[in-house]
Amino acid sequence: MTREIRLEVRVPGTREEVWEAIASGPGITAWFVPATVEGRADGEITMDFGSGMVERGRVTAYEPPKRFVYESGSQDGATLVHEWLVDAGTDGACTVRLVNSGFGEGDSWDDRYFGMEAGWRLFLENLRLFRAHFPDMRCASVIVNAVAAGGRENAFAAYLEGLGLEGDEHVRTTTGPVLEGRVVGRFPGMLTVLTETPHPGIVFLASEGRGDRQFVSFYGYFFGEGAEHAAARARSEWEQWLHERFSPLPM
Repeated sequence: MTREIRLEVRVPGTREEVWEAIASGPGITAWFVPATVEGRADGEITMDFGSGMVERGRVTAYEPPKRFVYESGSQDGATLVHEWLVDAGTDGACTVRLVNSGFGEGDSWDDRYFGMEAGWRLFLENLRLFRAHFPDMRCASVIVNAVAAGGRENAFAAYLEGLGLEGDEHVRTTTGPVLEGRVVGRFPGMLTVLTETPHPGIVFLASEGRGDRQFVSFYGYFFGEGAEHAAARARSEWEQWLHERFSPLPM
């Protein structure tokens, strides 16, 4: 169990502000998934991934504002360790480092390892965007997934084509759920939009996975007054659209 993921990102804010974003329930909810954190060693952390999937872990180190570590279960009874480190900078931003360890070797672990690495890259970018554009604001989030075939490039092209996405720096959908805003990131299999419609926030449209089996995903993070209503409506609309066009996740 020696493989590990090592990533870092520059995040706007003081050390104390960035600590709050990575080591508190409301902070984690604003860029990852709905979460609660008992702020002490041997406390509990819970993360709600939707569809009844709630992951519980144990806090093993809580050292504000610099180090936060928790453990969570994985396959075969193994334990994954998530260590977060915050280093203060001199330019109004901090460096956040993530070390995610405990992965085994072999084919049975590969999908887990590479899937989590890709996921953490997305969420660390979302952490940066949250602190840059919606600092200290409460968030209501929604994550919807479906399954597509054909590899990442083909699945993502079918995803965007189905939405009738128009524009370059400023995009909007012409079919399916309404989405409009400014593009702040384009990567293979992922589009990141600062949204105006249906509500101010951050949206990721993504195709994730290895090989022919892809997860086409909608990640929506909405902020400010009316955010909860916007998230609930988005969940309903995107679930219906994705599950009609692609295959729902197996339960």
